[in-house]
Amino acid sequence: MKGLIFLAHGSKVEETNETLKLYIEALASRTEYDTIKGAYLQLMAPDLHSALEEMVSEGVTQVDIFPFFLFKGNHMLQDIPAEIQMAEANHTGLHIRFLDCIGFDNLLVDLIVERLNPS
Repeated sequence: MKGLIFLAHGSKVEETNETLKLYIEALASRTEYDTIKGAYLQLMAPDLHSALEEMVSEGVTQVDIFPFFLFKGNHMLQDIPAEIQMAEANHTGLHIRFLDCIGFDNLLVDLIVERLNPS
């Protein structure tokens, strides 16, 4: 089975969770994953470790982690890779693919321009 974890930073604002759920619902209808879960690095549950453990318990053997981050900061370079290394060490046969953050993308520039110039 193949799963996706849509990983966000986390916030003290509960609306964050509702927005994450909307992304997961939209991705579920447009991708081929057997299961998609949301997770947070900080301040909210589930955290990345819990989401990975839940997927393993459901029989998922291949997990893609999509970090919903714009920049390659410490979370991308240190924190998330450390979590992934621990999960793979604890679960033989679990393959985790850590995808790149959003970074620069002209599609995002288009969205920003659209927001700057609302109709």
